[in-house]
Amino acid sequence: MDDSKGINKKDQLEISDEAKQMLKNDKTDTKRASYVQEIKNAVKEGTYRVDHEKAAQRMMNYWSANGKGGD
Repeated sequence: MDDSKGINKKDQLEISDEAKQMLKNDKTDTKRASYVQEIKNAVKEGTYRVDHEKAAQRMMNYWSANGKGGD
């Protein structure tokens, strides 16, 4: 309370629309969580296998699309 004016002041917090959207995006999707858990289990059991060709192609696509092709 501000004794000089007799006014109660309260702390306030405003969250931007962008921050609210980020919070929504951070909520774990159950399908995604299930997929991640399957991968974790496969890694733990030693049965997870990487498709090296697919991984390499995705890296090449990423670097090409983002101007990092190393030409």
